[in-house]
This record gives sequence, structure tokens and C-alpha cells, in this order.
Amino acid sequence: MRFLLYAPYVYALGLILLGFVASRKRGWGGYFWISLILAEVARLGLLLFLVQNFGQPVYLLEIKGASVTLSYQGLYGVMGAALGGLLFGVGLYLRERQAFPGLWLLGLSLVQLLLAVILRFAM
Repeated sequence: MRFLLYAPYVYALGLILLGFVASRKRGWGGYFWISLILAEVARLGLLLFLVQNFGQPVYLLEIKGASVTLSYQGLYGVMGAALGGLLFGVGLYLRERQAFPGLWLLGLSLVQLLLAVILRFAM
């Protein structure tokens, strides 16, 4: 469960690195800035989720049916950033017809979306 809570930070780091390498290889800084925006939305979404549920041990909720009401708005922000990454990755792949950076972004965002959905329904 703790790994799922750290996943948006790993996703953000992966996006920033991917955007930096793509912008250096292609000579267009937009890759980096779009990746940075998506990374910040994912990171801030997780931060919002943790702050809104402050005082609730969210990583200790192992028992199903526990009567704890959590706010999931931040997780929806993380999912939105992952969906944005999916759409951006598909658009890049269709435009350039190369695996890098489109399919890399698509794969990274798909993994992040799956982890966020697992985190949402695990609680």
C-alpha cells in the first residue's frame, strides 16, 4: 500500500526525465514543459489526497469495511494527469510514428493510471 502512495512521485520523476530527453533529442522544449505540467498535477494530486485525509492512517487500512470516510479528490487529480499523459502519448505516437517518446509516455501513464485505480479501490 505504501508503494502505491509513492507511485505518483515516481511517475512525476519519470515524466520529467522523459520530457527532458525528448526535448533535447527533438529540439523542441514543449515536450519538457508538457511533461512538467503533467508531473506537477500528479504530484499535487497525491499531496492533496494526503492532506485532505490527514490524521487517517491511509496506508494502514488493511481491513475491508472499516468505517473511515476518505476524500478522493486528489486521487482523481492523479488519474486525470495519467489520462492526460495517455492522450498526449497517443497524440505523439500518431504524429511522429516512432516509439520514443509517444509509446514511452503512453506506457508510463498507463502504469500510473492502473496504480491510482488500485489505490482508489483498495481503500
